Amino acid sequence: MRHHWTIPAEVAEDELTAAGFSPAMAQILRERGILTAEHAQKFLQPNYERDLHDPFLFRDMHRAVDRIMTALNNGEPIAVYGDYDADGVCSSTVLAETFRALGKPVRVYIPERHDEGYGLNIPALERLAGEGIKLVITVDCGSTSVAEVTAANELGLDVIITDHHERPDDVPEAFAILNPEFPEETYPWKHLAASGVAFKLAQALLRTSEYGAKIGSTVLPDGWEKWLLELVAISTITDIVPLQDENRALVHYGLKVLRRTRRPGLKALAERCGTDVSLWDEENIGYQIGPRINAAGRLAHAQSAVDL
Repeated sequence: MRHHWTIPAEVAEDELTAAGFSPAMAQILRERGILTAEHAQKFLQPNYERDLHDPFLFRDMHRAVDRIMTALNNGEPIAVYGDYDADGVCSSTVLAETFRALGKPVRVYIPERHDEGYGLNIPALERLAGEGIKLVITVDCGSTSVAEVTAANELGLDVIITDHHERPDDVPEAFAILNPEFPEETYPWKHLAASGVAFKLAQALLRTSEYGAKIGSTVLPDGWEKWLLELVAISTITDIVPLQDENRALVHYGLKVLRRTRRPGLKALAERCGTDVSLWDEENIGYQIGPRINAAGRLAHAQSAVDL
């Protein structure tokens, strides 16, 4: 087999080399579309405060959070409706743990892969309505569920969609939609994993509720949501979204949390993999942890992964 190599032209000097980067490093960065010293710093040295965008840049974030605050203050039952892959499992856990940390119960519903299929389904919504649920928050699904959201509305359910899949021709008439992939969305970073969108909702809710003070619950410490970043890192890597911009910071800090995890389930997974969780990196997640979480929904039911 013959190979044809295309060698990029050398650049004598540019902003990167002028900033002190070696010609080789400058070339590597340049080939990744990184042309300025500021962009290079963000890529190589992520910073949580600098690189994370304001969650309220989502056009429906205020509307979504206000509806959740109303539900929490009025004691309305809430359901988080997820997907059965690693991104859906981690996203569901991000929101469920946020509500439970605030002292508020929440129902997590993961459809059965083989019997129910992907996304919202009307029989499941009917069951949730029969349980007294008033608000359904989707994670990693819902953007294409036009008929299902219409049925939910008729059942007296408000639906908040958090998702990251492409916009369909027809959009569900949901109470609020948080999806950075929608062309009309105002959020500046378009490639969050579903767990990243769920994390932005958790951020916004915690900030609005003043970490629980405004909803009469136990007040959480400022920055509590950082403990969720290990879940965001797992799903961001497993879902193979670009490790750039905000995703890069979320994974960078998520790995730091993951290496100090307090979760017995993740420690048990590390033991089963024969690895030391304190040394985990993106390769462990991509080839060992993510596939095992994905396997739950393929072999049995993904709820076991949520419970783990």
